[in-house]
Amino acid sequence: MMSFVALPWQLFQLTKSSFAVGMLGVVEFIAIFSMAFVGGALADYIDRRRMVRLTEIALAAGSAILITNSAAGPAASVGPVCGSGPVLGSQWIT
Repeated sequence: MMSFVALPWQLFQLTKSSFAVGMLGVVEFIAIFSMAFVGGALADYIDRRRMVRLTEIALAAGSAILITNSAAGPAASVGPVCGSGPVLGSQWIT
């Protein structure tokens, strides 16, 4: 859930654009809304332990990408922030 605060803040620090932060919120909402149906179907089909394991691995991978991007300092780019936003947001559905 911290990604709903940290990602917009980091994106604003990189771009100084409120519009970019708003578009990130829209993309996260679309990902969450669309993945709700997929996550519900997968929860019925896949074993719960396996589902939790896969979800945690995806969250760890997304977090590692963001940590690497943040550690780059001034060379940090907007791409990983915008790309991992919907992925991290949609993982909370399952």
